[in-house]
Amino acid sequence: MIAHFHGHTVDDDEEHGDAMVGSNTLDKAAAQVAAGASVRLSNFAHQDAEAGTRYFKNPHGGLGQYYFGVLEELGLLRGESVKSLRVIKETGKALARAVSKHVPGEEFIRTLEGDLIDAERLRALSAFCFCNLKRASEEAEQLIGVFANGLTALHPEYAPSLEEEAATTARARSLSLLCNLADRAAEAGVTFEAHTFRGMIYTGCNPAGEILQAPEAIQASAVIWQVYQRNELLAVALQGLLHVQVKALELSGVRLDNTRAFSDWFWRESLGHELLSNFQARTAAEVLEEMHSHLPHLAHWQEEDHEIELMRRVGGLAGKEDGTPDDTLEVLRGAMTILAALILRPENQSGYGEFAFPPGYLQGYPVNLNTLPAVWRSELAAQSPEAGFAQLCRRFCLDAHLRVAMRKLRQQGQNTFRFIPGEMGITVRKVPAAPNTSPRFTQAVRILTDLGLLQKVNGLVRTTARGRQFEEQVNG
Repeated sequence: MIAHFHGHTVDDDEEHGDAMVGSNTLDKAAAQVAAGASVRLSNFAHQDAEAGTRYFKNPHGGLGQYYFGVLEELGLLRGESVKSLRVIKETGKALARAVSKHVPGEEFIRTLEGDLIDAERLRALSAFCFCNLKRASEEAEQLIGVFANGLTALHPEYAPSLEEEAATTARARSLSLLCNLADRAAEAGVTFEAHTFRGMIYTGCNPAGEILQAPEAIQASAVIWQVYQRNELLAVALQGLLHVQVKALELSGVRLDNTRAFSDWFWRESLGHELLSNFQARTAAEVLEEMHSHLPHLAHWQEEDHEIELMRRVGGLAGKEDGTPDDTLEVLRGAMTILAALILRPENQSGYGEFAFPPGYLQGYPVNLNTLPAVWRSELAAQSPEAGFAQLCRRFCLDAHLRVAMRKLRQQGQNTFRFIPGEMGITVRKVPAAPNTSPRFTQAVRILTDLGLLQKVNGLVRTTARGRQFEEQVNG
């Protein structure tokens, strides 16, 4: 509420409460206070879920839902739950002391006890707004030290395990990589957002199509994130294919007994057949090769037919509730083109590259960057377009969806089935979307901004002097 109130009452370009836990509920209350009203904190901080005003669904608020696990993992707290948590003296209390130097802690406690909140009281607590974190020099530097060096920044005598050291190094290099990419985007006059990150990390090129020159220390991190993006492209392509197949079945009303009949029908009689009618191809391989031949150069990731742009378009069109038949055909064409890029681009032949998985890890995830291209080349490419793509979609979309949905139902009690085979044929429950993921990008950029490592200047995100110091510390 403090952050939202600050956002309503100051005139600046800072971000205040938009990403705060409970924003949807508390922003309205903060606006009322800014307009002169008073509200009671107890109207929002309570345990009665049915009242509909609790600021967060979890009974323990944001601490229980998000922060406890992170703080415990960082070594600032210990305990099995929120109820049993304890602050670790050497680390958590050390950081708490730094925080207390820059905020009116006693006034905060009096506000909690007093319950009634007005503009004067929230204005007195404005130091708690995250926009002021970068101005709290000791606190900010300690947090930056934790991100760069782990708990030894707070407790020099702390002896981290090998796993902790590896996690600290990976985190620090990823944050340094973000700082580096933000500057490369700003140099090209492009806003540093999730889509920009995807394009740059997947292609290894800046928005102008020039090869990125990253410091040696973060090159391995860039390769790992490239693998992540390659895997996301595969996920969006297959989700797009699942979307168009389920939607086509829902609109048709035909009865299909199983996934084999479903995929055969789609590629021989439905939308897949319509797409294939545009190709003079004898084999499925020839279709993908023609799609691949029309792809822009890998470096030109801002062109509309590049797989990075197609991924965004597939996600957007598949998420429309009022999508047209042309939209659905566009999703199908985009998803197939993304598959062509993943299977046939020379730059994508390494799959997961040197990314190390635990032994047997991928056996639990049979749809991956290794299995699909291998099955395509050994079993599907030489078949007719209809047969090859029908088998691909049955194995890697329809059957894979049923397998994952069954596992979630068994292990988590969640019913995520989008279609169900039964005695009366396949029944559609809900047409799935094909969302793009955001690998904590927004949160990471916000952390870097709150700590004063990044700043927005004239709409472009750039590294600050403090941010360049952080890069030098991490990169050596």
